[in-house]
Amino acid sequence: MLVSLNDVTKYTAKATDLSAPVEDVFVDQNDWSVNYVSIDIGGWFENKSAIIAADRVRAIDAERRDIQISLTEAEAADAPDLDSGDGIEPAKAGLMLDYKDKRGSRPPAGATANPSATRYVSVAHTVGLDAYKGETQVGRIVDLLMDPENLTVSHVVIDTGTTLAKTQKVIPVSTLDHIDIAKGRAVVSATQKQIEDGPALESYERLDRNWMDRVAAYYGLTG
Repeated sequence: MLVSLNDVTKYTAKATDLSAPVEDVFVDQNDWSVNYVSIDIGGWFENKSAIIAADRVRAIDAERRDIQISLTEAEAADAPDLDSGDGIEPAKAGLMLDYKDKRGSRPPAGATANPSATRYVSVAHTVGLDAYKGETQVGRIVDLLMDPENLTVSHVVIDTGTTLAKTQKVIPVSTLDHIDIAKGRAVVSATQKQIEDGPALESYERLDRNWMDRVAAYYGLTG
């Protein structure tokens, strides 16, 4: 079953002696894999956030709306500046997170104030972006769907209304060319007619292999 990344940004991250709200999820545009999760660790340290590498995620439970992470208090104290290579890393160049802890400290090494060519994109910022094919607006991104087994985005949910909500359709992530942060838009290869005539979003409980096969077949991705 696929998981809504928009929902994950509202989940709770749980570790030993920690229950912390998830603040954001960051996806690598090169392969649409989830690379980082931002959590509020104020339960351990007053007014502090931490950027955690995705290999610290042990399990995702959509029913309980939580993610299990491997994190100790000592590691959290150093995140995201820890560069030990054991799963918590500093923000990479191009990370679209204007990171600072809530006390006003400086962004971590590698962060950039110019996200125009960013490699990593924030789910919280991506949801709500207008989607374009060339100069034609085809809708608005309302969600990214992730396979929890490999922590990789597989589908994008697009609302086909350009001014008012219309119908939520699903496209394979392979038809999402990139997120253009400079222009504040998503660029897709699917046409407006393709999207409007394509598969609609069903209940999340029904997003199984048969459903994914139907989406793939519609977009000619089978075989």
